Amino acid sequence: MTASTPGKDNWELKKAFGNFLTGVTVVTTQDAKGVCRGFTANSFTSVSLDPPLLLVCLDRSAVCFETFVGAGRFAVNILADAQRSISSVFASKNEDKFSGLAWHAVHDSPVLNGCMSWFACDVHDRIDAGDHMILIGRVLDFGHRQATPLGYHNGNYVNFELERHAIEALHSAPVSVGAILEKDGKVLLIKGRQRMRLPRGRSLGEKKAEPGSVFAELKKVGVRASVSFVYSLFHDVHDRLHLYYRGTIEDGPDPANPDVTLVAFQDMDWDSMSDHAATLIRRYTSERAANRFGVFIGSAASGMVSDVGSDIHVHGDDQLGQRHCA
Repeated sequence: MTASTPGKDNWELKKAFGNFLTGVTVVTTQDAKGVCRGFTANSFTSVSLDPPLLLVCLDRSAVCFETFVGAGRFAVNILADAQRSISSVFASKNEDKFSGLAWHAVHDSPVLNGCMSWFACDVHDRIDAGDHMILIGRVLDFGHRQATPLGYHNGNYVNFELERHAIEALHSAPVSVGAILEKDGKVLLIKGRQRMRLPRGRSLGEKKAEPGSVFAELKKVGVRASVSFVYSLFHDVHDRLHLYYRGTIEDGPDPANPDVTLVAFQDMDWDSMSDHAATLIRRYTSERAANRFGVFIGSAASGMVSDVGSDIHVHGDDQLGQRHCA
């Protein structure tokens, strides 16, 4: 328990913080001997344009904490999706995180090649903030380029390329759109002609509930929901494209409505579900338990799961490995 959040533990607070979708950065500097040091962080934000200021947060238990306390300059590197492996290296305990890595010095700070953006900074201020230190930098120089960003949400990397491919696929074949929607450890199922199924329609419909859309069906059964990421993209034997999202239920359903129900994962009656629903929920149940979601791409018979993200919590620290800096 904590004094600031009575009745709720720190793990729940970390999960709440983790719902904020961020980018991923690597913060770098050189110590007094000229050795490059760095850590992975998603706690980054711009602060001011005039003067040009930004900030990052560093865990006090980080191995490189004293190095950054004593450094007069540092750089922030915003990673592209292709640099996911770099993020993992700098979130690890590797002693030489710069080994084999292409970088160049700008104002005495290491700037990683291939980043979406980089900022070379003088230390403007250091502020004590609980178990972290806020490091404020004054931007001396910067650069940027076009690339797909590396995202981070709820302990997972986010693959925006898969989202783009799914959207493009909508224009290439007849499509059915559906959703796996969760509330309090239960999944929403709707009564079909013969068996229970997931909510679906000709389109997602966003929240305008266009006729024939997923949101229109949800409105009909008294459910208000939000959708997050693409979960599965596959063709059936009739070459119809099925696109399923995952999301959460914000309100509903009406327990008196016989056509809709919430079913706990441990209480699933697989024989009562459509084949698509059973297959999708089985996979979702497994990935949910591991907190590691992917996107299935293929056909109803076979395919592959591409990682949306990898669980990269380091000792439960939502700050992407700030504790382990070389």
